[in-house]
Formats: sequence, structure tokens, C-alpha cells
Amino acid sequence: MTLSKLMRGDSIQLFRACAFMPALAIGARTSSAQTTPSQVQAEIDAVFSGLSFPIELTDRDPLRMAVADRMSFHRVPGVTVAVVRNGRLHWTQGRGVRAAGQPDPVTADTLFQAASISKPVVALATLRLVERGDLPLDGPVNEHLTSWAIPANEFTNEQDVTLRQLLAHSGGTTNSAVGIYGPDEPLPTLLQALDGLPPSKRPPVRVDFVPGSRWRYSGGGYSILQQLLADVTGQSFPEFMEALVLAPAGMQASGYYQPLPDHLAATSAAGHDGQGATIRGRWWTLPEMAAGGLWTTAPDLGRFIIALCAAYQGEPGALLGRETAREMMRHQIGGWGLGLAVDDVDGERRVSHTGSNDGYRAVFVALPARGDGIAILTNGDRGDSLRTEILQAAARVYEWPGYETERRSPVTIDPPVLRELAGRYDYGGGFATIVRLDGHRLVAQLNDGPAYELYATSGSDYFTLSGTGYRFERDDTGAVVAVLANLGTGRPLRGVRIREQD
Repeated sequence: MTLSKLMRGDSIQLFRACAFMPALAIGARTSSAQTTPSQVQAEIDAVFSGLSFPIELTDRDPLRMAVADRMSFHRVPGVTVAVVRNGRLHWTQGRGVRAAGQPDPVTADTLFQAASISKPVVALATLRLVERGDLPLDGPVNEHLTSWAIPANEFTNEQDVTLRQLLAHSGGTTNSAVGIYGPDEPLPTLLQALDGLPPSKRPPVRVDFVPGSRWRYSGGGYSILQQLLADVTGQSFPEFMEALVLAPAGMQASGYYQPLPDHLAATSAAGHDGQGATIRGRWWTLPEMAAGGLWTTAPDLGRFIIALCAAYQGEPGALLGRETAREMMRHQIGGWGLGLAVDDVDGERRVSHTGSNDGYRAVFVALPARGDGIAILTNGDRGDSLRTEILQAAARVYEWPGYETERRSPVTIDPPVLRELAGRYDYGGGFATIVRLDGHRLVAQLNDGPAYELYATSGSDYFTLSGTGYRFERDDTGAVVAVLANLGTGRPLRGVRIREQD
């Protein structure tokens, strides 16, 4: 089947018919107590009016914010949310517009780029092939690649790259991110992308440490998976993803559409930069689809959560057997399972994944033992903060563990000390934090992002309500020379002070 035929409306039923398992009965299960429409609406209102920061101050009343106000603050034009409860789609809602300055509203049917959430969907497809016996989870990947091979070197000579390692980001493969391309730019083939050949924008995907020895996030590893799955199935990537996951999970609106076909543009959300301006061409094209090429809706992503929960619980007709699903959601290395971030909160397994393409930010979280979860899709570069605030509100409404607000008691610092901290701190790579006095408040701003007030725990240590931490460093003379910033990127970044505040 050709890609052009796949993108026509008659393809969904064909792929559902040839899928390896019957489609899941989405919403077939009911909760122990039926929820009335008015109760559901009350929950929706509580989520969208109850956004909050992960940190609150002990000397102030809890802060609750409306989603419209936070969308304006973060300059995110649109957001869509789906909540899953007890293994069924509980509700889904859109807010805002598909493109800044345009009237078209975001609805439950609006398509968003899911970015790296593409990866766990690919992981599910891959594990279905493992269950069928088409691929070994722990055998050398090169034995099943026919169109390309991972180049041998001293690292692969010591340990072969395996499927498990690629899924868990421990294969030693390079390229954390993959290339994105505008509407007037030539697109590389997947083989060109893997070897870093023009017109690819990224270096070649290679192995630069012993596979299995440690964890490092790798979009390049998922590009290898994309080629592997195409070689094994003999189909194009969008075709077999439709057959293996999207159709049987009921994700009828979703697809690895790269580039996005014209007939879907009218129902798709445009991406926006940090200032809320529509990005050039409205969205990017990602030929390395396994790493970030999924277009989806919030209810479809909710159906993916349902599929994960059904497999984890061993439900009949689930897309994975219970043992394979539990292996997928088991700690492998570095806090990751097979395609999913995995952690345990109050003894309960939680899986998740975020997505970050230029112009889009997304997240989904699932509590598979109880069949609960949430999917949040935004069309703005500052959507990462917005998605966190919405998740915080939903967790409060549905009593999901692990999102409890932390209460902190800041200390008062004399204004002359605060004034000494003001300045520009450069992290390199075009990133810098501007710290300045705003009246009697100290505020910090990353690049052209929003300014957040800093609260002190000592003369050198500060935090924001969003969870960012700053530790200022002084030299032997007492002059402030640098800052260690915990920006949510893993280890703290060190910013060198370039100048004092003007």
C-alpha cells in the first residue's frame, strides 16, 4: 500500500481489519459509581480553574489560577486535555485557538504534534513484534537490519546493540534530537539521516559508548528502530504503525504524517514560539518519524493510555500480553522502562513521557494499575510550564499521588544583598538567565521567557514557585561570579556572570 493511499479516509478500516488483534473496546468498562454529566463538568471546571505551581509558600494562601490566564502568561494559544479514569475516556476538552490571531478554536478533534511521545507508541509496536516472534528483545539489532547497519567500532565490538537497549535509551547511540525541516527545505531520507548525509541537518547516528553501560536519551536510537521495523515488516513506517498500534487502539485521527497532508491542515494546531508567534510554515516536518513525527489528538492519546493500562492489567484483547506490558513498564536503566519514563509513587507504578518539538509541548501520564491517566497537548514553546500546572490541578482533583504541593518558608534577605545578585548569567549555547531587582523583589528570566520571583532560603540559595532552583557562587573577594541553576534538565547548569544589571 502506498503512503498516498494510506492517507485517504478508506485506509482506517483496512488497517483495522488486518491488525494483529481486535480493536480495544474503548470505554467498555465503567466505574463502580456512575458519574453524572454535571459531576464531570464540575471536575473539568475544577481542573481548569485550579492550576497551581508545584511549590507554595507557608505564609500565603494556596494560589489557584485559571487556565485562560496561564495560557496568556505563557503565550500558548491552545491546549487540549483528555482524562482517563478506570480504563475509559472520562472527558476531553480544548481551550484557546489553533493559531494565534485566528478564530478557529481548539477542540477535542484538533491535531497536535506529539513530538517525543511518538517514541512510546513506537515502543508498543516494537514489543508487539517481539511477542509475535519477529524480533528478539535481547539479540543483536544488526542481525535484523537489512537496509542499513550500525557501524562497528570499539564499543560495538565489546557489546552488540540490542532492541532492549534502543527502547530504553541505553544503546550508546548519538543524537538526542533529530532534524526538523521547514516547508521550503529538502527532506533527507531516513538512510541519509542515519548517516548524516545532505540534506540531513544532524550528525550521523553512531555508538560512542559501550551499549548497555549507561543511559542517555537518544532520538537517533529511535531512528534506528524506524529503519529496523521497516526492514522487518516490509511496509512503510506510517503503514505498519497504523496496523500495529493506531487502528487497534482506536486512535483513528492519529498518524505519522510527515509531511502533514493538505487535507489535515484545517484541523491541525499551528506551532508557536516563546513569544506566542506562529512559527514559519506553521509546523515542521520530521522525516525521522519514530523519534518525533506523530500527529494526534488528546482523546486519541487518551486511548493510547487505555491500551497501556489494559495490557498492564492483563485484559483480554489488550495489545500486549501482561508479562510483556509489565516488562515495558519495569525499571530498566536510568529511571526508564522500554520507551517510557517509569517511577513508583507510594508503591504505585507510574509511567509517562513528554514531547517537545519546536512550537509544541505535550505530556501524558498513566497510573496503569488503576487505569487512570491524562494527556495534555499544547501549541506553544512555553507549553511545558502550562502542562505542568494543568497536571498539578488534575492530580489534585483525582487524588493522583506524587503531585502534592511542597510548602516552603522563604527567608528575608536585605536589599543590598539582592542587588549584588542582579546580572546576566550565561550558560553557553545561547542560553542565559537575567536576574534583576523589581522593586523589592528579585526576579529571574531565562532568555525571553517570563520573569519569576525568586524566594530565598539563604543569601546564596533561591527558588521559584515553578520549582527552579538557583545557587549563586562568589569568588574569594566575595564578588558574585556564577550561578548553578536547576532548570529541570537533569544536572544543574552553571551560568557565568557576564555583567551586572544595567
